[in-house]
Amino acid sequence: MNPFHVWNQPNAGGAPSIFGALPYPKQPPNLHKFYFTYPAGGSIMNSTVVNAAGAPQLSLGDRGSAGYTKFQNPQGQTVALVEWQRYPRVEILYLLPVKQDVRNWLRVNSDGNFRWRTMEIQGRQCMFAPHDQFIYIYLRDASGVRFMGKISRSPSSVLLETTQEAISLGLLNAVIVTTFLLQCGRNID
Repeated sequence: MNPFHVWNQPNAGGAPSIFGALPYPKQPPNLHKFYFTYPAGGSIMNSTVVNAAGAPQLSLGDRGSAGYTKFQNPQGQTVALVEWQRYPRVEILYLLPVKQDVRNWLRVNSDGNFRWRTMEIQGRQCMFAPHDQFIYIYLRDASGVRFMGKISRSPSSVLLETTQEAISLGLLNAVIVTTFLLQCGRNID
C-alpha cells in the first residue's frame, strides 16, 4: 500500500510517522510494559526493571563495582554491563559479547532536520527516534521497517513498552540497556 495514499484518506488516523514514508500506526499493537523503578530521590542509575505485574526482570546498579553499571537478572547473573569511562563501553550477554564503545554501537544519525540513534544487533538495525514525549523504537531488516515499541518518562520511573515481536527476536535486553543509556543523563558519546 502506498503510504501517501493512506494519508490522503479521510479519517486515516494520526499524523505521519517521524520517518515520513511510513503511515502512523492507527492502533498500536499490544505492548508489553517494563518499568524502570527507583525510590524517591533516586535515579535510573540504581533501579529495578519490573514487568506490568510487578515482577522484577533486571536490577541495575553499581553494586560493588565502581565505574560500572551492572544489569542482573533475578538469579543474580550479570546479563549486561556499562563501563563508565571517557567513552562509555557496553557489553550484553549473548547479544554483544565483546565490549563496544556506546557512541559506535548506538550511533547518532541525522537527515538534516531530524536526529535519531541506530544500533546494530544480531544483523538487525534498531532505530530510536524521539518524537513529542516519546522515543519510538523501530526495527529495520530484510522485511522492512516495523514499530517495536516506545520509551517514556515520568518523575518516578521510565516506561519501556515493547511488542511481542521484539521479545521473540531476543531484543529485550538490548532495548532495556539502550533505554537506560538514553535516559540516564550521562554523556554516552
